[in-house]
Amino acid sequence: MFLQIREGAVQIKKIVCTGLRSPRYKYTSATLHHLSTFTIAQTLSNLCCSADPKTPQIQIVAQDPDYTVRDELLPRSIEPCITFVEDPQGFLDIDESTFVITAFLPFCVPPHLIVADTFHSRDGPAEFLCDKTRT
Repeated sequence: MFLQIREGAVQIKKIVCTGLRSPRYKYTSATLHHLSTFTIAQTLSNLCCSADPKTPQIQIVAQDPDYTVRDELLPRSIEPCITFVEDPQGFLDIDESTFVITAFLPFCVPPHLIVADTFHSRDGPAEFLCDKTRT
């Protein structure tokens, strides 16, 4: 899928994840969402580096109110390009070259509206991936 959309698409430089949940919970899907995000970042970085070897690695910004310092240890050991931030910094880091991934946000948090409000006259993020209940 990424190979198909790469032609003429905005180069993604950053992935902002909100609401992936803490991996310490016994939610298999929380771990799966983190690993999926790392795979997406690596795939996009490989595609960009094949076109231009000087392209820097894609940065991952993760924001979740449940994260603790302890939660950051395992993801950092797997993916060194990840940065953990607190609310609202993750949303504020979104720009035109960002892939936004949301997963377990409560329904009272409307990510599309929050992101739309930060892009008054500019283009929105490059990509947006969320659960099917938010489409």
